[in-house]
Amino acid sequence: SDVYKRQVKTGIANMIGNKGGVAVSLNFLSKTFMFVNCHLAAGHTNVQKRNDDFNRIDTNLKLPKQGKRYKRASDMFDYVFWLGDLNYRVEGTFELVHQCLVNNKYEVLLSNDQLLREREKGNIPPDFKEGFIKFPPTYKMDKNSNTFDPKKKRIPAWTDRILYKTKDNRKIDLVNYESAKELLWSDHRAVFAQFYVSLD
Repeated sequence: SDVYKRQVKTGIANMIGNKGGVAVSLNFLSKTFMFVNCHLAAGHTNVQKRNDDFNRIDTNLKLPKQGKRYKRASDMFDYVFWLGDLNYRVEGTFELVHQCLVNNKYEVLLSNDQLLREREKGNIPPDFKEGFIKFPPTYKMDKNSNTFDPKKKRIPAWTDRILYKTKDNRKIDLVNYESAKELLWSDHRAVFAQFYVSLD
């Protein structure tokens, strides 16, 4: 019940909808949910713009009942799931990152992941969580294959992510967080997650 939808543009001058976020909120068995799908600023060095886009979406969704009590829409709901092409990159050169991938040194790459760093700094609200990443970077892939595009030499990165948060430490279990390696028609690999939530 009480299904609402909102959108926030973060493209050029915050007027163009090629970047931004869309949200759907609802009530289910006395619990409230919000799902946000977003596409944040591109470009390896645009970390601050991505942070600004994330926070602009969260503060400007203006869902019903938000009022002055909640500065951020995500603070209103029992369960929030925030996903999409967040566009955060891995710091390093194409050659260095590719070598780490060949040697399965994901821990080195994740220590240089922009999103993880920004969350640690508090530039993304710290109450958002993410599952442990055990899948390969999701960008930039050759279409119709699971190899990274060697022509443009875009540094491989986990641009596609799923974050989540709960209000008042409500119970939530992340069961699975993975990429869909069989979906090959894009230069990104889709990611998916499975959760158990308490409706008590």
